[in-house]
Amino acid sequence: MTGPERWPSALTRRLRARDLSIVLGLEELAGSWDALAAAHPTPMQSLAWATAADAAEGDGAQVLNIVLGDRRDPDAIASLRRVSRRPTELALTAFGEPIDVLYRDRAALAALCDAIAELRLPVKLRRLLASSPTADELTRAYARRGVVVRRDTNPYPAIRLDETWLEPEGRFNSGRRSDLRRARRRAEALGTVTVDLTAPGLDQVDALLADAVAVEAAGWKSRAGTALAADHRQREFFRHWTALAAQDGSLRMAFLRLDGRPVAMQLAAEAANRLWLLKIGYDEEVARCSPGNLLMLEVVRAAAQRGLSHVEFLGRSEAWTALWTTQTRACVGIAAYPYAVGSAPVLAKDLLAFSRARRSAVAAVSRAG
Repeated sequence: MTGPERWPSALTRRLRARDLSIVLGLEELAGSWDALAAAHPTPMQSLAWATAADAAEGDGAQVLNIVLGDRRDPDAIASLRRVSRRPTELALTAFGEPIDVLYRDRAALAALCDAIAELRLPVKLRRLLASSPTADELTRAYARRGVVVRRDTNPYPAIRLDETWLEPEGRFNSGRRSDLRRARRRAEALGTVTVDLTAPGLDQVDALLADAVAVEAAGWKSRAGTALAADHRQREFFRHWTALAAQDGSLRMAFLRLDGRPVAMQLAAEAANRLWLLKIGYDEEVARCSPGNLLMLEVVRAAAQRGLSHVEFLGRSEAWTALWTTQTRACVGIAAYPYAVGSAPVLAKDLLAFSRARRSAVAAVSRAG
């Protein structure tokens, strides 16, 4: 658990001067977090997500929860993590998924952003929905206090479900329908095809998560080093989050199996009448069967049958997602650098990293052309 001694007294005094609470650890907020998050009902805003993120960081987690209002019924919360050992940079992170601060209304959000600016430390919101007012309020709060860099980040795809998705095959042209039928025949030639769509109980989570990790490790993510099997911190996060989500009933897991062997998987949450896809993967050994698309076909069908309004793909738009939808949710990243000595090195480092990434992207496009 993060102790008060880990945060400089000058920093905490600046916050207390604005009549804000500083909560180190989430236990005190357990009764109020999800009530406030109900206005922003995504899995990433839940207490389960924040708790799992803390657990994945381990005992050395450096978390500062800034609470506006009564802790038992707060008006806003920002859970900021120390990026490095020294308190020179803080970030709001969600393992790559879009996340926001929690707030009751625009006035509470404005007050919270003013408090964040009072930290006089570089603060980053790596990915949030472009439609969120947080970007504008943070820019306003830093107007005479520093520099704010705002950039577009990866949008993510989404499907708006209607009655046509009850039979999703009908959404595709004849050529694509033929491809899906052919993929199904290839899969059936290899074994008995079954699809499991589950809302697991706590007693099922460990075994199903092990199956999901194994499937993902059999695909390209393993080579890229982004699979759960290769990323201890991310694997620990999902181990904790799946257990908590199973307890609150939001966890959803889906598998396509051949003779009982999982060859495609989805790890998701159901919240706000939407299905949120957090992890997907398939076994490349059976790639000719398009197991990921065959599984998606049944997942989308089931979501429509349950009356859900959307399937939120999260992640990023890729070539395969265009098969399912062209709708995307725009996202932005915000980085605020106050006029302070400690900010200059962080800003210089970030600008250099951005320049290098931009050159790499341009080079990749040139090679592709």
